[in-house]
Amino acid sequence: MDALVRDVKVKQAILKDVLEEQDEATPLAFVSSMTMNDGVDAVVASMAVHLQIKPGSKFKKAADLFKKLRSRTEKLGVFVLLISDLGSYHTALEPYFMNLPTAGEASPGSVDPW
Repeated sequence: MDALVRDVKVKQAILKDVLEEQDEATPLAFVSSMTMNDGVDAVVASMAVHLQIKPGSKFKKAADLFKKLRSRTEKLGVFVLLISDLGSYHTALEPYFMNLPTAGEASPGSVDPW
């Protein structure tokens, strides 16, 4: 897991540098807008608003929901990476959903190691 975190931090730093060079490093209002004190319900409600998810939305397949969430997340300016290994089958990650959020005001990211 340490290798994954290092890999993601390097990619985020590169992305931040590129965005800053191109004058596209725009802070996103929702990054760091909530704290642990806000509670789970408030955070979920905020995420639902930003991702335009209606309560009780149904999807036939989990993959369809994932595609929709990924698309909406990227439209907000968050980069989503899908990672299944770190360049070698020796470092392959378990095939279950896990999310490693990383945040920077101008280059937020969410990494889903699959």
